[in-house]
Amino acid sequence: MAKTPKSTQAENEEAAPEMAGAPGEKVKVRGPEDGRWRGGVQFGPTEREIDLSEITAEAFAEIEADSYLEVRWVEPAPAPEPETPKAPEPQA
Repeated sequence: MAKTPKSTQAENEEAAPEMAGAPGEKVKVRGPEDGRWRGGVQFGPTEREIDLSEITAEAFAEIEADSYLEVRWVEPAPAPEPETPKAPEPQA
């Protein structure tokens, strides 16, 4: 009698969902006056900022496809410029 191989824990766990973006990638979304739910998030007339690393790609696709929602990409803050090391002052 042949034994079936044991499943690994990774095979038994569901695959992690694909996130909509990297940490820091953000969009702002505005919905209708009476509110609207899409992708598990509630939207209304006040703009709501969403970090794309916190929602799935599937949820974001639902949000983007909804014609009642206005989606605006947020430009990332510019990286601070590295300080230039100062040359030592000559001693007199």
